Amino acid sequence: MSKTQLKKFLNTLNHDQITEMVLELYAARKEAKDYLDYFMNPDEEKMQEKYRAIITKEFLPGPGRVKGRTSRCRKAIKEFATLHPQPSRIVDLMLTTVESIMVYDRRVRWVKESQENAAASTLREALDTIWSNDMMPQFERRLSIIKEKSSGLRHSLRSRINDTFNDWHDTIK
Repeated sequence: MSKTQLKKFLNTLNHDQITEMVLELYAARKEAKDYLDYFMNPDEEKMQEKYRAIITKEFLPGPGRVKGRTSRCRKAIKEFATLHPQPSRIVDLMLTTVESIMVYDRRVRWVKESQENAAASTLREALDTIWSNDMMPQFERRLSIIKEKSSGLRHSLRSRINDTFNDWHDTIK
């Protein structure tokens, strides 16, 4: 169903019917409940912490085995972005993903190629978002730390991160 079709359908309902439908949606879907809870009481910091915990748990869990699913990290960032928070909060989650993969690499000295690709693409997306929203002063130190700490990584991940920084720098000249 398209948004246009949904809008036409909602226009045929009265206030009570719409209220009932929203309440049923709230009870039926966790995602809808989370969205409506946030919509009624937008606490960006709390939601950011929720999604940051999802990301760090993938690479830096407490007890248990590391799963390292970059798809979960991308999904967390995407879900958080649908709430329309400040762009700096989205960038924070992107950089948290890159940093988590880097810490994981230093601990186990091996990451999958898909994790390297995710680190590079997420870093590139973060750099583009930072640049397009004029947030470089806010993130300059953190980006410098990422670049500096990348020297302690194994060769392929270090190369991917440095190449990403260099390619991005060349495109903004």
